Amino acid sequence: MTIALAAALAIALIVITRLVHAHRASLEYQRQTDPLTGLPNRAGFEAIVEDRITSDIPFSIVWLDLDGFRRVNELHGHASGDLLLAQVGPRIQRCVRSGDTVARFGGAQFLVLLLGHESAPGITSRILNSVSASAGISRYPNDAETAAELLLLAETAMLKAKSKTPGQMVFYERSMSSGDFGGPEAAGLIRSSLANDRLRLAYQPVVDANGEIVRMEALVRIDDPILGRVPPVEFISVAEQTGLIHDVGAWILREACRQLREWEDHGLHTCVTLNVSPRQVTEGNFAAELLKELADWHLGPSSITVHITGAAHPNEQTHRLRAEGVRISSLQISREDTLFDEIRISEPFYPPDNRPDLIVIARGIERPEQLDRARTAGCHLFQGYQIAPPLEPRDATEILRAGLLAGAGHRR
Repeated sequence: MTIALAAALAIALIVITRLVHAHRASLEYQRQTDPLTGLPNRAGFEAIVEDRITSDIPFSIVWLDLDGFRRVNELHGHASGDLLLAQVGPRIQRCVRSGDTVARFGGAQFLVLLLGHESAPGITSRILNSVSASAGISRYPNDAETAAELLLLAETAMLKAKSKTPGQMVFYERSMSSGDFGGPEAAGLIRSSLANDRLRLAYQPVVDANGEIVRMEALVRIDDPILGRVPPVEFISVAEQTGLIHDVGAWILREACRQLREWEDHGLHTCVTLNVSPRQVTEGNFAAELLKELADWHLGPSSITVHITGAAHPNEQTHRLRAEGVRISSLQISREDTLFDEIRISEPFYPPDNRPDLIVIARGIERPEQLDRARTAGCHLFQGYQIAPPLEPRDATEILRAGLLAGAGHRR
């Protein structure tokens, strides 16, 4: 080999290496950046929060939810909504300091990391004077010590703010986690939401050990014009007690099938897990309704996994679903019970050793070390805020197009 050829090859190798590094940097930037606003997305924001936690500097997280945004989409279309969202980011950025961080969580929700605690009320007030939103605030290390927990608590405080008067800010308090939504009030809200089409579904990804999305769990909530977004923990138990769970469950089933059909039509193949109350499979005609919806939307039985949320003994309905090819999961499965295909477990992640055929889903993954422990324990599928939070349908669609959730697969 001549000196000139060797030099040329060395230069080519340097150029290729730089191009590979540039490509990887570009992919990482895209993974952590919201394409609509150019701001950090959820993954990018969580990385920044984790970095701040490592430096052990106190900070506050502000969760902002735009008031009345859904109405903008309904009246003017999603293009106008996207234009509005693109303008909101710069407005928020003008209200914060150089060391603070603004991100878009998804939908009409933005996140802000503010250094310190004392400045949070003043800066958040400035933001709320600039954009029409409600705000919830959590503080590190006072309220929590992990990014996932801080985000969850900030969202909880935001929901409290939405339940009051729009445009307010609320700091997280421990009493918020216990909930104070009365039974009669919740029952009335459920009836009103069914009558006025105010139920909505969010979708939380479930991934395998490689980070590949294998399904979505459908999670119902209420979008009330006064209370804002009401999470299921506030009303599902009342729906079960009053029997309204049958109407709510029918709506969830129909909407999940509609969304599945839309994804299928766009070449996005997945399945959806439905949380089903024991009352639904012991009363009424749940099995027949589910099979009819699948047929009406031209979906196969493997499109739906039924997760029974409480103790339920095998009966005619569950046997019919199983015979038709619908997968069924539970939280507790006995040695003799062969009806169930899957089991969900939480930390400390001890898979049952008497049913090696079961698919084991580790839920509640909120920290990297939990994900590592669940993998080591032999779990097959993984779900939780560390992997992805519940997503609006549009965001879930974008995630499905990507196919993989970075950071959820095996570390190398």
